[in-house]
Amino acid sequence: MQATCLYVDDDPTQLSLMAKTLCHEYHVLTASSPARALEILKEHNAHVIMVDYMMPEMTGIDLIEKAREIRPEAIFVVISAYSDREYILDSIKRGHVFDYIFKPWRRSELIKVLENAFTLYQQRQIKAEQLRSLKEERDALALKAEELDQVRTEKEKLSLALQSYLTPEDPEEDGRVLLENIERAKKLSLKETLKKAEGNISEAARMLDLPVSTLYYRLKKYGLLQEKSTGSNGRTYQSGICTDVSDVDGSA
Repeated sequence: MQATCLYVDDDPTQLSLMAKTLCHEYHVLTASSPARALEILKEHNAHVIMVDYMMPEMTGIDLIEKAREIRPEAIFVVISAYSDREYILDSIKRGHVFDYIFKPWRRSELIKVLENAFTLYQQRQIKAEQLRSLKEERDALALKAEELDQVRTEKEKLSLALQSYLTPEDPEEDGRVLLENIERAKKLSLKETLKKAEGNISEAARMLDLPVSTLYYRLKKYGLLQEKSTGSNGRTYQSGICTDVSDVDGSA
């Protein structure tokens, strides 16, 4: 990137001399008045701005204050024919002026000041870009943190709801209901197996991988067998597959 300099001076001779001196190293803009300088800065970006201190409309320091509102990132240099440096040093202390040069200036001195000024400009631009990048990363992290907070909040809500479901006001009552549900499920399972075995208890026992005697015991326990008399030999049992679902709701 070629450095662009703006030089402001009410002396046309000085403007011409400055332009010829720096034309090989820099892109040089010139203004013969502070008002014209402010117009140029609204249209063009100047990296380094050099101003004559004493001008009819306003001093160079006053111009710098106005120019900073348009190009706050620019580096400012004061060129003066006056040996009293107090006013310039005060602006340097406030950070508004980078350096100063006295007239008549020497080319070597001028080039050195401009090189340092342009280097400072580049450093500030790099820092500004790094700062923008850090702010973008910070904003992205803040967004992620907000999303995580929302997920965490939803998780806490679900945990509280689950805890409320698993911890009823009456633990004993809840335990009784749970056991009843388990027994009901067992009964339904036996009933479905008998249906698949078409009432054949031996086949049902094979499907459940149970001894026939154990299956008989469970069927009797859950009321899924009908008792019938066989005379003097005692009692035997036959499967009675429930066809009414309501009878499954009885106590085990």
